[in-house]
Amino acid sequence: AMTGHVQRLARHCCGGQLAAVVEGGYDLVSLEECLDSTVMQLAKNPPPEEAPVTGDTARVDDVLPMVRRALAPYWMSLAE
Repeated sequence: AMTGHVQRLARHCCGGQLAAVVEGGYDLVSLEECLDSTVMQLAKNPPPEEAPVTGDTARVDDVLPMVRRALAPYWMSLAE
């Protein structure tokens, strides 16, 4: 789903051009599944419209500030 969103954004902002970078490799099984899913979507056209968010998103408001604080020392754009 996220790759499709990025494809739509690239189509809108930069003529559909995008690059994918692999980072990590801590769990090789998960990395393989993620890469398979990403490459399969990149081989297709972007979905025609935004897919609705599904699942429980109730924790997002609690978790995002913690993530921002943890990453802020490394990503200046997240500093408050």
